[in-house]
Amino acid sequence: MQPQPPYAAQPAADDDRPVTVDRREGPYGEVVLRRRGGADRGQPDGAVFEIIANGCFLMDTSDGRSERLLVRAALDALPADRPSPALLIGGLGVGFSLVEAAAEPRWGRIAVVEREAAVIDWHREGPLSAVSAGALADPR
Repeated sequence: MQPQPPYAAQPAADDDRPVTVDRREGPYGEVVLRRRGGADRGQPDGAVFEIIANGCFLMDTSDGRSERLLVRAALDALPADRPSPALLIGGLGVGFSLVEAAAEPRWGRIAVVEREAAVIDWHREGPLSAVSAGALADPR
């Protein structure tokens, strides 16, 4: 299914109400990308993006510390002399895990499994490309 969005739909800078950017029916139900914003959010344009699946909040771009720490902990648990370890990331989400992994040259291979085509589209050509564009280009 092709994107339904107005990817450009944005609330006023001082408005924190979520705006639906894209909504799709996927193989496991509805998946929604929402944007809420304000210039003080720490994001490039102040926006925070949220992923909602079947009405349940999954994650947003406001804070990716736990995702980054999980990738670091996985690498730290491996022997330092292990050559080219591989990493499997279960779910692309908002991209923090992939970005963290791609920034670490020790990872020899990085694979991401994502079940929702919409999430991949949002990273390739949509609003989440600002988060993950460099990491998606990583050949590993």
